[in-house]
Amino acid sequence: MSSEQTNSPLPLGEGLGERAYGAVTPSPSPSQGEGNDESGPAPITRDAIVAAARSFLGVPFRHQGVDPETGLDCRGLLIAVARKLGHEPRHEHRMNYKRHPDPAEFRAALESELEEIAVSDADDGDVVLVRALKQKPEEATHAGILASGRYERMIIHATDSDRQVLEEPYRPGHVRLAVAAFRFPGVTVDGRRSTVA
Repeated sequence: MSSEQTNSPLPLGEGLGERAYGAVTPSPSPSQGEGNDESGPAPITRDAIVAAARSFLGVPFRHQGVDPETGLDCRGLLIAVARKLGHEPRHEHRMNYKRHPDPAEFRAALESELEEIAVSDADDGDVVLVRALKQKPEEATHAGILASGRYERMIIHATDSDRQVLEEPYRPGHVRLAVAAFRFPGVTVDGRRSTVA
């Protein structure tokens, strides 16, 4: 494994850089396979991201939770998905916010760990940052993972109001509240691998 592979960041959600979550150390998992070249970790498929997220459906909501055994919040869901894909955070997870994290730190963490894309380009396995109905765009502090449902686009997220990780339709109301979208590094899109600059 090259040194590039051991320093590749993955999404860690709400917080800012290593102070809150740190980067993660990828390790190949059966769902990813071994990388055969020195260009970085093996590609991550959209299906693998969605399957990992769906494996946590029904896990209880827990404020600041990062362990599926005890509960997850939206940031914890992103961490759990990264772990399920074989990527382990290198640093202790520290997040000591009250009701909501600092919006600027939340977004900065997503920007530092993921590749930002246009909201209109978000697809299965991508992360969307959404605001609450009465929040300004710069106040957004909630994230979820997009997926395809049988008949419509879905979002997988951990919500305080529903007290669990759930998958629900990503309807026009959600879309209007999306302020940014991000892609996991290593996702293959149109034959090329996504990277974090």
